[in-house]
Amino acid sequence: MEKNEIIKKEKRIVKSVQEAKQVLKMLMQHSEKYNLENGITKLIQQLNNPEIDLLMDKFPEILQQYRLKDLLSGDCSVTDTQTEDVKIAGLFTCLYLLVEYCFEDIECFDIVFY
Repeated sequence: MEKNEIIKKEKRIVKSVQEAKQVLKMLMQHSEKYNLENGITKLIQQLNNPEIDLLMDKFPEILQQYRLKDLLSGDCSVTDTQTEDVKIAGLFTCLYLLVEYCFEDIECFDIVFY
């Protein structure tokens, strides 16, 4: 129950898929791919959590065992890891993939959010 209370207290900046698409399009419009990738890397480093680094390295294998939706929502348990670390690693992995595959093709976002 505590977990649900924490989630309800959080203020979400982006509240819908449409807003998420718009934010991503804005980010990609005036940024360089390198700067976005570098920014994600710096965010990960600032967390100073080696577990997240290890999880990100293993994420392709983890995705073979679990659905992405379950990993990002915390509805699964990866052996010897904290649920929050799995969620964070999943989020950063998704950000890297969005930058890598959708940077040049804004229409790609329609597929991502389908």
